[in-house]
Amino acid sequence: MNKRLKHYANGKYFKVADIFIFAILLIALVISLVFIFLPQKGEFVEIYHSGKIVKKISLTEDTVFEISGVTIQIKDGEVCVAKSSCPDQLCVKNSHIKKEGESIICLPNQVIVKISGEKEIDGVTQ
Repeated sequence: MNKRLKHYANGKYFKVADIFIFAILLIALVISLVFIFLPQKGEFVEIYHSGKIVKKISLTEDTVFEISGVTIQIKDGEVCVAKSSCPDQLCVKNSHIKKEGESIICLPNQVIVKISGEKEIDGVTQ
């Protein structure tokens, strides 16, 4: 039998410490993936036009808002662009957003719809 196969058959390649370290790394990976892929539900909808914030509305408030040819609808804690005067309609085709950090952007009309949370941390306070 090959010398390497003898070591493997005798269990000399993996020791208890190796398996323990592997398990810790696997747990750390799973925890970090949970934090990455499960963002917090947003609290507010921020609507920007030409880079300036126009309105900040609570996600719990069902309303329809129009700015610069873009109709924004907030319903059941989700936001979407219902209508737009832009030629490609990409902002209308975008799915509903509800989680913090998600956004819908209409470049021709210079409108950005962004979900934000209650706790906003900037670089100075971190």
